[in-house]
Amino acid sequence: MENTIKITVKKSNLNANSEFDFYQIAQKSENLLDCNIHREEDQIQFQFFVGEGKRFDEIRSFSIAYRYQSLINAIYLLEVAKKVDFSMSPMNLYFDINMMPKIMMRDVYRDDKYNEEKIVKEYKSLIGYTLQNKYSFEDYFNGGEKLLLKSKVTRPYASLNTVKDLCDTLIAEFKKYQEELRKTKIEVNKTKFRNLKYFSRIGSIVVLILAILCGYYTFFIIPENKAVIKGNESYVKQDYISVIESLKDIKLGRLSTNSKYIYAVSYIKTDALSEEQKNNILASVTLTSNEKILNYWIDLSRSEYDAAIDIAKQLRNKEYLLYGYMKQKAYIEGNNSLSGQAREEQLKKVEQNIKELSNKNATEPSDKASKQKDVKKGE
Repeated sequence: MENTIKITVKKSNLNANSEFDFYQIAQKSENLLDCNIHREEDQIQFQFFVGEGKRFDEIRSFSIAYRYQSLINAIYLLEVAKKVDFSMSPMNLYFDINMMPKIMMRDVYRDDKYNEEKIVKEYKSLIGYTLQNKYSFEDYFNGGEKLLLKSKVTRPYASLNTVKDLCDTLIAEFKKYQEELRKTKIEVNKTKFRNLKYFSRIGSIVVLILAILCGYYTFFIIPENKAVIKGNESYVKQDYISVIESLKDIKLGRLSTNSKYIYAVSYIKTDALSEEQKNNILASVTLTSNEKILNYWIDLSRSEYDAAIDIAKQLRNKEYLLYGYMKQKAYIEGNNSLSGQAREEQLKKVEQNIKELSNKNATEPSDKASKQKDVKKGE
C-alpha cells in the first residue's frame, strides 16, 4: 500500500479559497509532494503521497556528503516559494532517493506576499539544522547568526543574505570537505580504504553535477520562473498584453497547464474578435479542457500558423482550421520581408485552402438534409 499522509485543516486557517488557488497547491512538481484535496463545508482534507520518501528530520543520520547534496538541491525550493507559501521546517519536508527535498503542506499568498528575506532566513536555519546535530530548526530561526557562528561548519553562512551566495558557499564548502578527506592520512584496512576512494569519487561527481545544475538553475530556470510569475501577476491585473510579452519566449513544452491557460485566454482577450465571439471561444478554454486547444491559441499568438493549423486538424475543428488559415493569410499579406512572387504563391495556396474548407462547410448542411429526406421516404 502506498505511503500517504492525511491532514485536515479548517478553511479559515487557509488563504486558498478558489478553484484556481487549490489548483496551484495541488499542481505536480518535482519539489512538491503529490496530493489530493477534498473540500468540505468548513474544512479541507489533504492527502499527500510520500512513496519511498523520508522526512527531512532523518537527514542527520546520513553522511555529510549526502547532507550537502540535499541542501544544494533545496535551492530549488527558494524559487517555488515565489509561487506558494510554505515552511522549510524539516517536519514539512521530505526527500527522495536522489536527496531532492519535497514540500508537504503549502498554501497560496494573500495579504502576506513573497518575502525573500524570510525565505533566506529559513534556508539558513535548514543549513544549520542539517550540518549540525545540536540545535533544532526553530532554534536556528530564532537565534539567527549567533547560533550559526558557534560552529566552524555553519559559520560561513552566518552573514550571507542572498540565494546565490548561499549556493556558491555550499558548493565551495563541499569541495573543501572533499579536499580535506584526500589530504588526511589515516590507517585503514583495504576494504575501508577501497570504500573511501569510491565515495570520494562519487562525491567529486556529485559536486560537478550540482555545479552544472546550479548554473542551469541560475541562467535558465530562474529567468523562466520570473517570467511566469510576472505573467501571473499581469493576468490578475487583467493586463493581457503584458501576459503575452512575459511568456512569449518560453518554449511551449516548458509551460505548465496553468501558464498555457492564462497565455491562451490573454491572446483571445486581445485578438481582433467581437465580444460575443470571444465569449463563445472562452467557453471551451478552461484549465481542464484539451491541452491542444490551449496550444492552438498560443501558436497563433506566436505566428506559428502551420503548427496551429495542424492542431486544428487533429482536433477536427473546422472553425479553428478556418480561423488559422485566415490569420495566416493576414500575416502573409502584411509580411514585407517576402518577395512579390513568394507572397503571391503563399497567398494562392492559403486562399485555396480557405475556399475548399468554406465550400465543404456549405455543402454539409444540404447533405445532412438530403439524408434525412431519404430516411423519411424509407419510412
